[in-house]
Amino acid sequence: MRDGLEVMWTHGGAAMGLRHNLTIFVLRDPLTLEHVRRLRRATGPVFARFADKRATLIVVEPSAVADVAKEVREAAADQIRSFPTTVAATVIEGTGFRAVAGRAIVAGILLLSQSRSTTKVFDGVDDAARWMAVRVPVPQGVPWISTRRRLSRRWGRCGRCWRGRRDSGAPL
Repeated sequence: MRDGLEVMWTHGGAAMGLRHNLTIFVLRDPLTLEHVRRLRRATGPVFARFADKRATLIVVEPSAVADVAKEVREAAADQIRSFPTTVAATVIEGTGFRAVAGRAIVAGILLLSQSRSTTKVFDGVDDAARWMAVRVPVPQGVPWISTRRRLSRRWGRCGRCWRGRRDSGAPL
């Protein structure tokens, strides 16, 4: 955590990190109920610490864009409703029909959640980070745009991480 980024958990193609008041959730595989359950458990303490001064960045990599079961969509909507943030940006990476469909699915989840947060869907992390930076207080020295890259690098180096399908369980 030398750079201020805390990897909170990794499991089956998903990871969650925290850097000051920025929560970042990266999906490399399609969203599952287990991902939402882990996200809920980890978000509670973060929400208690930062309340409504939080920002959330969700990054869905092209390999994770897929139709999501109704129960998963409902659980994700409940997660968003239960833990509102100041701003939330969702990035659906990739181009073509699958990426467009993924953005439509996320827009549907956001509508279902009836979120009080300011939300927007993007096709790139840099645009999302710039949009977020003008809407939520950013502590000096917290480079928002590089946070996703740092989480991915740390996640990729971790011997207990995603592609090996070994569950990291508790925070790293």
